[in-house]
Amino acid sequence: MTATPASRRLQLKRHVRYRFDRVREQHQLVFPEGLIVLNETAAAIARCCDGRTVDELYAALDEQFGDYDRGDVEAFLGELARKGFLHDEDS
Repeated sequence: MTATPASRRLQLKRHVRYRFDRVREQHQLVFPEGLIVLNETAAAIARCCDGRTVDELYAALDEQFGDYDRGDVEAFLGELARKGFLHDEDS
């Protein structure tokens, strides 16, 4: 996958939302057909898909985690896009 352009403003589509299920103690992406359980890092990425630029997303992750693999972030963003869960706010 090619790198996500730094100026893109990523946002979860209207039919997808992040939530923390307190009963199950799970981070989740909920959509009409079901849900996806997220780990802590994936949840942080999903929460940052709120119209921030990709650069701002990385800055937030740098602050929260310090050390992480940007390739994994790109792969996760690519998977969200492939599933139709993301759109570029500017397009």
